[in-house]
Amino acid sequence: MKQEFNFILDEKVTIWSRKKFSIEAETREEAEILAKQMVIEDSDEIDFYDQDFVYESEELMDITQNKGYPTIVLMQNEEKNSKIIYENDCRTPKN
Repeated sequence: MKQEFNFILDEKVTIWSRKKFSIEAETREEAEILAKQMVIEDSDEIDFYDQDFVYESEELMDITQNKGYPTIVLMQNEEKNSKIIYENDCRTPKN
Protein backbone atom coordinates (compact mmCIF):
# COMPACT_ATOMS: atom_id res chain seq x y z
CA MET A 1 0.00 0.00 0.00
CA LYS A 2 1.31 3.44 -0.95
CA GLN A 3 1.99 6.07 1.69
CA GLU A 4 1.90 9.83 1.37
CA PHE A 5 5.08 11.80 2.11
CA ASN A 6 5.25 15.57 2.62
CA PHE A 7 8.02 17.86 1.43
CA ILE A 8 8.98 21.53 1.74
CA LEU A 9 10.50 23.49 -1.14
CA ASP A 10 12.13 26.76 -0.05
CA GLU A 11 13.08 29.17 -2.82
CA LYS A 12 14.88 32.49 -2.34
CA VAL A 13 13.38 35.07 -4.66
CA THR A 14 13.59 38.73 -5.51
CA ILE A 15 10.39 40.72 -5.61
CA TRP A 16 9.45 44.38 -5.88
CA SER A 17 7.55 45.94 -3.01
CA ARG A 18 5.27 48.92 -3.62
CA LYS A 19 5.03 51.47 -0.82
CA LYS A 20 2.72 54.49 -0.92
CA PHE A 21 3.20 57.80 0.83
CA SER A 22 2.04 61.41 0.61
CA ILE A 23 3.83 64.72 0.73
CA GLU A 24 2.36 68.15 1.34
CA ALA A 25 3.75 70.81 -0.98
CA GLU A 26 2.67 73.94 -2.86
CA THR A 27 3.09 72.33 -6.31
CA ARG A 28 3.50 68.89 -7.87
CA GLU A 29 7.03 69.84 -8.94
CA GLU A 30 7.98 70.72 -5.36
CA ALA A 31 6.41 67.46 -4.11
CA GLU A 32 8.44 65.45 -6.65
CA ILE A 33 11.66 67.13 -5.54
CA LEU A 34 10.86 66.48 -1.86
CA ALA A 35 9.88 62.84 -2.53
CA LYS A 36 13.10 62.19 -4.45
CA GLN A 37 15.15 63.84 -1.70
CA MET A 38 13.46 61.73 0.98
CA VAL A 39 14.01 58.48 -0.94
CA ILE A 40 17.67 59.24 -1.59
CA GLU A 41 18.60 60.63 1.81
CA ASP A 42 16.53 58.72 4.39
CA SER A 43 13.75 56.45 3.20
CA ASP A 44 13.51 54.91 6.69
CA GLU A 45 11.86 58.12 7.86
CA ILE A 46 9.05 58.04 5.27
CA ASP A 47 5.61 57.39 6.75
CA PHE A 48 4.10 54.87 4.32
CA TYR A 49 0.31 54.51 4.42
CA ASP A 50 0.18 51.33 2.32
CA GLN A 51 2.52 48.57 1.17
CA ASP A 52 2.09 45.56 -1.08
CA PHE A 53 4.22 43.17 -3.07
CA VAL A 54 4.20 43.16 -6.87
CA TYR A 55 3.88 39.40 -7.16
CA GLU A 56 4.21 39.34 -10.94
CA SER A 57 7.77 40.69 -10.51
CA GLU A 58 8.87 37.65 -8.46
CA GLU A 59 12.00 35.93 -9.83
CA LEU A 60 14.04 33.05 -8.47
CA MET A 61 17.34 34.40 -7.19
CA ASP A 62 20.45 32.94 -8.83
CA ILE A 63 23.09 31.44 -6.52
CA THR A 64 25.65 33.95 -7.82
CA GLN A 65 23.38 36.74 -6.53
CA ASN A 66 23.33 34.96 -3.16
CA LYS A 67 27.14 34.75 -2.77
CA GLY A 68 27.15 31.07 -3.74
CA TYR A 69 24.69 30.06 -1.05
CA PRO A 70 21.64 27.97 -1.94
CA THR A 71 18.53 29.56 -3.36
CA ILE A 72 16.61 26.26 -3.65
CA VAL A 73 16.29 23.86 -0.70
CA LEU A 74 14.19 20.70 -0.75
CA MET A 75 13.44 19.10 2.63
CA GLN A 76 11.42 16.29 4.07
CA ASN A 77 8.51 17.63 6.05
CA GLU A 78 8.71 15.39 9.09
CA GLU A 79 7.64 16.35 12.60
CA LYS A 80 10.88 15.36 14.32
CA ASN A 81 13.37 15.20 11.45
CA SER A 82 13.36 17.76 8.62
CA LYS A 83 16.21 16.47 6.50
CA ILE A 84 17.60 18.47 3.57
CA ILE A 85 17.36 16.35 0.43
CA TYR A 86 18.70 18.83 -2.12
CA GLU A 87 20.10 22.34 -2.32
CA ASN A 88 21.61 24.16 -5.27
CA ASP A 89 24.73 25.21 -3.35
CA CYS A 90 27.76 25.81 -5.60
CA ARG A 91 30.26 26.23 -2.73
CA THR A 92 30.72 22.53 -1.98
CA PRO A 93 30.44 19.41 -4.14
CA LYS A 94 27.36 17.24 -3.53
CA ASN A 95 27.04 13.46 -3.70
